[in-house]
Amino acid sequence: MRIRKLLNLLLLSLIILPWQYLIYFRPGPVEALTHSITSKVDFNGGNSINTESISKEGEVKLKTNVTWNARVFKTPKMGLSNQTGIVSDGNYIYALFNSDRYFSRYLPDEDRWQELAKAPHTSYGGTDLVFSGNYIYAIYGGYQKEFSRYTINTNTWEDLASAPDLFLDGSALGTDGTYVYASRGGWTTDFWRYDPSSDAWTIMANSPAGLQQGSDILYSDGALYVPRGYYNNFYKYDIASNTWSSLANIPADFINTNNEKRKI
Repeated sequence: MRIRKLLNLLLLSLIILPWQYLIYFRPGPVEALTHSITSKVDFNGGNSINTESISKEGEVKLKTNVTWNARVFKTPKMGLSNQTGIVSDGNYIYALFNSDRYFSRYLPDEDRWQELAKAPHTSYGGTDLVFSGNYIYAIYGGYQKEFSRYTINTNTWEDLASAPDLFLDGSALGTDGTYVYASRGGWTTDFWRYDPSSDAWTIMANSPAGLQQGSDILYSDGALYVPRGYYNNFYKYDIASNTWSSLANIPADFINTNNEKRKI
């Protein structure tokens, strides 16, 4: 009896309720559990988590997360050779290729090389680059005294005051953010400092032993750290006192007696 009354009330409600309101009782749209997308527009229209679809039409790739991955990078126009100058400004990687004036930079986000203004001099063994401010400073090795800088914003080069003597094989550049430091290389102990504000060089204290191919100059906390090159000697240059000291040797020579490169 109670069920019959409930059914009668439901039918009466449907009769009394205006038909316009029935639209609100329509079921919602039914969507498939999966959906196939085939174009770059479709890929880019969605939200990607650790993936990208920009580099190639119709493909989704994993994004790197500061780890090494199996990937083929674009190669530059010219091959890298002995003592090619290479440096980063934090955004791009710049390279000055050996035995040429060709200068270019690698764009990581686009995986391509961009040709830039040619360097004013040809680079040889002993070429090095260092980044400071809006500039990249360059030496060219190969018994040359020339010293230049590249302005990143304008893609232009300018020659600066020449070094006190010729740069040889194994010469290197470093910076503390204020000055640019240079070792002459070629088994010499010559060590110099360049002041950008006055465009002038100053001769500094000699290194403990002659520096050669494999040497470099790295700054950290008020000091420059310099591997000798060729052998396993390792030095520290204190900027404030203009003095050198010998540190613990590197585990292996940079080049052994058979002139073969060794992994450290």
